[in-house]
Amino acid sequence: AMDPADVVAIRSQVSDAPPLGRRDMLDIGRRLADRWKDSGLSWLCWGPVGPQWCSDELLADVREIAKADEPIHIHLAETRRQVVFGLREYGVSPALHLRQLGFLGPDVACAHCVWLDGEDRAALAETGAFAVCNPSSNLRLQSGRADIRALRADGVRLALGLDGQTLNDDQDIWTELRLARSLTAEMGGFGRVKSPETLFDMVGVTAAAATGGPVSGRGEIIAGGAADMIAIDLSAISGPWTSTNVPLIDRVLSRGCPRDVILSIVAGQFRFDGREEIDAKLIAAAEVISQWLAENAGKNTASAAVAKILSRA
Repeated sequence: AMDPADVVAIRSQVSDAPPLGRRDMLDIGRRLADRWKDSGLSWLCWGPVGPQWCSDELLADVREIAKADEPIHIHLAETRRQVVFGLREYGVSPALHLRQLGFLGPDVACAHCVWLDGEDRAALAETGAFAVCNPSSNLRLQSGRADIRALRADGVRLALGLDGQTLNDDQDIWTELRLARSLTAEMGGFGRVKSPETLFDMVGVTAAAATGGPVSGRGEIIAGGAADMIAIDLSAISGPWTSTNVPLIDRVLSRGCPRDVILSIVAGQFRFDGREEIDAKLIAAAEVISQWLAENAGKNTASAAVAKILSRA
């Protein structure tokens, strides 16, 4: 998480400079990637927003410039309109267009993937690309609902995301897990639901793989791994009463909340113990960001901010 002092420093450097060109932005990305490559905790994720917003030349450039341990993130088929655009512009769906460009691969995470057909799903499965589903966001923005069952059945690697658009504006991955379970259930009272193991994999091993990076062993507890883990207080999860017939993993999925996380360890280092420290930092950062937004209302400063941030490197 960014320290509030860094937010202040970045804010002070923002100006109304003209937008940066494609080559300039790629150069910024390359320099940032090189700067962070040995940090172990940070790495660059290339982020062309989506095929409908990026030229084929830009997508080709990103595909060429991204190194093996630098992931790529792109929005794909979030709305029906985006698919219609692809059919009209390319003659094929956006997913198939990305495959034709040679863009898709095991280092590419495709966000949303709501409006995919069987051929689209096959394109992701064959290239090893990830589908990162965002149930809350898709419902809130009325985009639709990703067919998680079909994606999994067709062999697509699946992760779960929040998209900054959760139903409660709380970025709560626990609620998102439960929503994903409910949306993938077969209706009818005795319908099948995704197992807790499958759902936790979508925010664990597979999610870690989707975010790429040079650190191995992320998302799982193994000898020589990254040692990223959390500790959960089971008091509320197990009480006031639960049947002994309900497996622990089911109880954690059904009742887990952010307040139950009492310890966070990243790369073997303690990051917070209890909620007080992280809550204080989030509140401080939110206050600084709110002040910046109020002072810069109506200004187009995004590209200038990127350039100024880089100048601090």
